[in-house]
Amino acid sequence: DQNAEKLLDGAVFTLQGTGDNSDFSVERTTVYGVANFDLSNAKAGEYKLTEIKTPDGYKASDSSCPWTFTLEVNTVTDSKGVKHEIRRVKGIKDKNGEKVNTPTLTDDSYNCTIYNTSKKQTLKVTKKDSKTGEPLTGAVFSLTGPNGYNEERHVDVSGVVKFEDLEPGDYELKETTVPVGYMLSGKT
Repeated sequence: DQNAEKLLDGAVFTLQGTGDNSDFSVERTTVYGVANFDLSNAKAGEYKLTEIKTPDGYKASDSSCPWTFTLEVNTVTDSKGVKHEIRRVKGIKDKNGEKVNTPTLTDDSYNCTIYNTSKKQTLKVTKKDSKTGEPLTGAVFSLTGPNGYNEERHVDVSGVVKFEDLEPGDYELKETTVPVGYMLSGKT
């Protein structure tokens, strides 16, 4: 999550070779927000990294996948005549063809960060008579939540009240005023 710098579990990515390269892999992020793709046996060529599923409650950001990059594989021979493959990722571009921040290389791994943004949610409450099921008017609900969120709303003529554009987090809903002729249930 770009706003909270939270590591997200549950994103699913594919890494697919393009053109004549048919390499393909699917990985899911762990609780540490990491998806690992092993390129140690991957063919040289162009690849596309695509987020095919965002974690619940999140959406892909505008600068998100698909990303493309080139994997270079070169063979070098050391002084003892032993051949070694050198692999390098280069030219990472976002879905608009713009160059993406250069990945960092640590312990033979390239680390790239892909951000998702949280989806805003809507809470809809319908107030009904417990015996007839008919919608009730005159009720007032209060909703408190993260970052000082505190709103009070009156039910409409169809017995509905909506709280919109809610950030992810824990909320408490209370009925603060009941319709005339009814009592508070005591439930929150």
